[in-house]
Amino acid sequence: MDKNIVYEQVSVQEMADIIGLGEFDHFKNHVANVISDNLFADPNMNDVIQIITGKSPMTLTEFIDKNRAGFTA
Repeated sequence: MDKNIVYEQVSVQEMADIIGLGEFDHFKNHVANVISDNLFADPNMNDVIQIITGKSPMTLTEFIDKNRAGFTA
């Protein structure tokens, strides 16, 4: 079963409406802040992962690159 999945950028409100959370302002504000952090600044992270594992946490880009096969059909 082949499916053609195409990325289409939509607003936070549109995305929230699509997944049935359009009325939840807390959710929309959270998503908007996460998007803003990732686009315009370094994410606000602590050093807990590095303290526990001795390694820096991987970035979202690194995670996607490492697991790219899981994001494809």
